[in-house]
Amino acid sequence: RETPSWDDLMMSTRMMLSGMMVAGIAATAPPLHCADVMNAYCNSIALQSCTAKIKADGGELPLVALDDVNEMGSGTAWRCYSPTCLDSTKTHYRPGSHCRLYCSTPALAEILSNCTHPRPAPSGREIKVNATNVWGAAKAVGCGQIRTPEITVTPSRVVLVGQCRNGNATAREQGLGDDMRTDQVVSIASTDGGRTWDPASFQTHGARGCSVAVAVYDAVRKTVVLQYQAFTSSNPYTGNTLYQATSTDDGLTWSTPRNITAALSQCNSGPGGQVCGAAGSRLQSVSGRLLFSGHNGGGGGGICVWYSDDGGATWNTTAGGGTNGALLITGNENSIADLWNGSLYMNGRGTDFPFAGHRASYWSHDDGATWSPGVEAWNLVEPNTFGCDGAIVAVPTSTAAADGHTPPRLFFTEPSGPGGRISLRVWCSRDSGLSWDRFVGVNLGEVAAYSAVEVVRDAATREPTLLIVWEQSPTMLSYRLSIDDWCPEL
Repeated sequence: RETPSWDDLMMSTRMMLSGMMVAGIAATAPPLHCADVMNAYCNSIALQSCTAKIKADGGELPLVALDDVNEMGSGTAWRCYSPTCLDSTKTHYRPGSHCRLYCSTPALAEILSNCTHPRPAPSGREIKVNATNVWGAAKAVGCGQIRTPEITVTPSRVVLVGQCRNGNATAREQGLGDDMRTDQVVSIASTDGGRTWDPASFQTHGARGCSVAVAVYDAVRKTVVLQYQAFTSSNPYTGNTLYQATSTDDGLTWSTPRNITAALSQCNSGPGGQVCGAAGSRLQSVSGRLLFSGHNGGGGGGICVWYSDDGGATWNTTAGGGTNGALLITGNENSIADLWNGSLYMNGRGTDFPFAGHRASYWSHDDGATWSPGVEAWNLVEPNTFGCDGAIVAVPTSTAAADGHTPPRLFFTEPSGPGGRISLRVWCSRDSGLSWDRFVGVNLGEVAAYSAVEVVRDAATREPTLLIVWEQSPTMLSYRLSIDDWCPEL
């Protein structure tokens, strides 16, 4: 018997759904492992006009994907319903309510089919790039190695921060792994979009034990917000202190660091369970909100996201969708991108899930205040059993400002392996992270570990280009990758 083709599977799903409509079957919720993906679509930018109308008419959000009836009590189909139209369990349309607060969309059928049937292989190509050595010789900078690249783009410069490891360590302290008591925060900048890099400088003035730095440019206040942690223990999840400094001259000078550790108190779970800022992409959302994240060690650990609406003066921690407590989200190192409609996408290591070996996808539909549980990002396979940090960035479409409906392109970077941190790939998603169907590999077979990615634009054309930085111990490499030739706008 022949194996059905992808098109056959899609057709069978549509026929099944059509039959359900004719038969008038009672409400059906998506399979558990598909529900989060379908609900994410219901609340994505693709349905922004419908969602806005529901909200204007007094309907509750977020929307819920169900196969149920319309306001006339007939015509069973997959729709995105406002909870206002549903019963107290949010699993059935309220009969006789004549509630019209829902969005009808055939895309849910396709998403369900993608989730329940084998997927087609992604398309991509491998290229060998002429990458730039960012730091030169790490030892010349004063570091044994430089790790965890983090990029932010300001009006005048690209600022890259990293961990200077073993910079002034004794022989006994060499090779300490994630013991960061000898680390320093080091930075470097580029004034030409990452083509060349200026000399490096230390941000923590020689103080040891400072690491996991992340900088985000606040475009509202024209300020760079830098956060890093100071470590006093070999265990990074105990005895650490979170500091914040700011710069109003694009990273040339910095304010006196301020201790903001108490802001994360609700995410900490006692000794051995403090949040470590770790690696990954942080951002300012289109609303002006600053978002940082890290993960918690020890028993019952998970992801903590903290956000500020006043430029970093005060911070709140988000509510999670995990099983580790109200504020923690099941997961590990993660990166966040803006979907430009009040929704955010997060991608993290999948090591804490039954689908370990693949990445995890999360969505927020309230600008990061709450998050869905993690679901499998089926195309994104980890390079080894314990995974790796990955970076992500959103590129708004050229028509986004005009129509507000086209999702931004998401680009994700991580080594593809197999068997180790080698062969960096750049993946593209054009459906808000629901699928990742195309890629470009930039250094097949060569070492590539933690990475960072940001958008830089040509001064004359304003065309977007990806600036990618990745670890190739003991230094880092950078490359500018065009995107429209392999992942064009829809």
